[in-house]
Amino acid sequence: MTNPLYFSKITLRESAPISKLRELSYDGYAPHKTIWQLLSRSPTQERDFLFRYDIEPRSGLPRFYVVSCQEAKDTSGLWDIQTKPYLVQEPEKPSLFTLGDQFRFSLRVNPTFDKSDRSKKQKQRHDLICHLRKQLPKNAHGEREEPHAATEHRACKEWLERKTTLGFRLVNPDESLLVEQYDQLRFKHKDQTTILSRVDMSGVLEVTDVKKFWDNLTKGIGHGKAFGCGLLLIRRV
Repeated sequence: MTNPLYFSKITLRESAPISKLRELSYDGYAPHKTIWQLLSRSPTQERDFLFRYDIEPRSGLPRFYVVSCQEAKDTSGLWDIQTKPYLVQEPEKPSLFTLGDQFRFSLRVNPTFDKSDRSKKQKQRHDLICHLRKQLPKNAHGEREEPHAATEHRACKEWLERKTTLGFRLVNPDESLLVEQYDQLRFKHKDQTTILSRVDMSGVLEVTDVKKFWDNLTKGIGHGKAFGCGLLLIRRV
């Protein structure tokens, strides 16, 4: 996805049957399947969109945020779709972004790292937070000496700062970076079980490379994009 054209907020209607709400609540594969139904135009289409699935805080209804190359279309009547143009260049402005621009951001990622596996002669992907937890020393009672929240914060900070293609830096991450949730998405599809680690974080960023920043807004960050990770949501400070 090189130049997405639309940003959409897609919310399940209150009139939707309870069966749909249950499906989205208990089937980890359902959001992936649903977003394809809303954005797919042909059986051979490759994914050309990013999305994030969560629950609307006020209504408690399922919600998608989507960046896509086409407008979402709902033929089921279950969804309320609000769409607007995305990253539109205004004629009077030379650029949407400039070096030093600061934004508050929200981001869901799959925090992994690659590690060589000699037995399989290839690199294996590992959950960074689980890895760091296992590396922590234990006290005399066999308990880890660092709280889970501190490990998650350290992992997210290191994960972002280690990436050289983001086009931004964290602003005062020790104070502004907030790790909101860490969990694992589990689902079965075609008799195969998938486990995907996810972490939600927010904070303040500063643009350091306009092109790279643009690329990450349109292409996403990290792995797990097919299951709702990688969409960078921003608003100006």
